Amino acid sequence: MSEATLGELYFGAANSERKEYNFERIEILKKAVIPIAIDDNIWNLFGKTKAILRKKGKSIMDLDLLIACTAKKGDCTLVTNDGDFDVLPVDFRMDNWT
Repeated sequence: MSEATLGELYFGAANSERKEYNFERIEILKKAVIPIAIDDNIWNLFGKTKAILRKKGKSIMDLDLLIACTAKKGDCTLVTNDGDFDVLPVDFRMDNWT
């Protein structure tokens, strides 16, 4: 999982009715799935991909793009049910488990 995903999880927990329970779940998840650090290679891909999308008249939220770029640079498949990711170039591997 991307560090950006971790941020979204913390936001979801803070916004939830069961904050303490959800924060505890995040801590357990972090032990099982170590977040991938966002480095210069990921930021480089982020910038290039955002420019490509803009030239095509398409867009995606920055955090979502950062998550996708982290998956691509980590040679991982992005698992999502979020149609916002459909604008990504075809070389981004995605799978929907729903």
